Amino acid sequence: MKLLKVPCCCLCFLLIFTWAHGQQQHLIIGRTTGELLLKVEKIRVFGFTNTLSGQVTLPGTSIEVMTGDSVLIDFWNISQGNPHVIFMDSIPLVRTTSDGVLAEEKAVYHMDHGYYHFTAPAPGTYLYYCSENFPFNLRAGMFGVMIVRPKAAPQEEGQEFLWCSFEMDPVWQELALLEAENTPQPNERPIYQPQHFLLNGKPFKETEPLALSEGKSKEPILIRLVNAGHWQQEISFPKGLRLQLLGERKTLLKTKHQQQLVLAPRETCELLLELPPVKKKRRIKYIFRDPETGRMKHRAFLAIY
Repeated sequence: MKLLKVPCCCLCFLLIFTWAHGQQQHLIIGRTTGELLLKVEKIRVFGFTNTLSGQVTLPGTSIEVMTGDSVLIDFWNISQGNPHVIFMDSIPLVRTTSDGVLAEEKAVYHMDHGYYHFTAPAPGTYLYYCSENFPFNLRAGMFGVMIVRPKAAPQEEGQEFLWCSFEMDPVWQELALLEAENTPQPNERPIYQPQHFLLNGKPFKETEPLALSEGKSKEPILIRLVNAGHWQQEISFPKGLRLQLLGERKTLLKTKHQQQLVLAPRETCELLLELPPVKKKRRIKYIFRDPETGRMKHRAFLAIY
C-alpha cells in the first residue's frame, strides 16, 4: 500500500496506492496563497509545494502513479474562503466517507475532508484542479499535473520535459479577490484580460533553449504538453523536426514550413521529438488565442539547438 498525501493550495489530499511490497509515504503540501515574481511584479497566487516553507510554483508539485493503481484521494480543505473540490476532466472520481461508504457529491468546506477513489488510467499526462467557482480557482493557481506511467514496461532512460503553459491576468490575482470569503459571481468578476503568458510559471524568454542536437543524432525526447490556461494554444514546430504523437491524439497539422498542434483549454498530450543534426538555431512558436473571439493575443518562441 503506497501513501501519498497532498494538502493542495487551500487544501490537502492523500493518495493511497496498492503495491506488492509494503507501504511508502510521500508528503506534498499546499499553500493557501503564494507569490509569483515576474520581473519586478509580484503576483499573489494559490499553489502546491512539497515543504511548509517551500515557494509556490505553477504548476504545483507533480504526482506520479502507475496505470492500474487503486488511488484514494483524501481531500482536506484548509481554506478560509470558498469550498473546494478535486476534479479531473477525463477520470471519474467516486466520493465516499472516511470509512468507504458512498457519499454525496458536494464541495468540501473549511477544515473538512472529502474522499475520492479512482483507478489510474492509461499512461499519459493529466491535469487535476479545483473546479469549484470555475474558472476562478483554476486561474488563481489551483492546478497540478498527474503523470501516469506504464506498470508492465520498464522505464526507459532518456530526456523528458513537462511544458505546462498558461496565461494570467494580474487583476484576477488581487488580494481582495483571493482572500474574499465568497469569490465574486460571474457577473461581478472583472473582465479577463491576461497580461502574462507563462511556461512552467516563467515568461517564455526565461526558458532555457532546448538542446536536441550536438553535431550528431540523439535519441528522441519526450515532451509532455499541458494547457492549464483558459485560452486556446497553437504550438508550431519547424518542418525538419521529427514528431511522433503518443496515445490517442493523432491530429497534427502539417504545412510547407511547419507542423502545428492545437491544445484546447485544460488539454494535454505527449509527443516524441527529434531533430536531425543541424547547425542553425530553430524555434518552436506558441500562439495564444482568445477562445471567444478567435483573435491572437500573444506570440512566444522557444529556441532549439
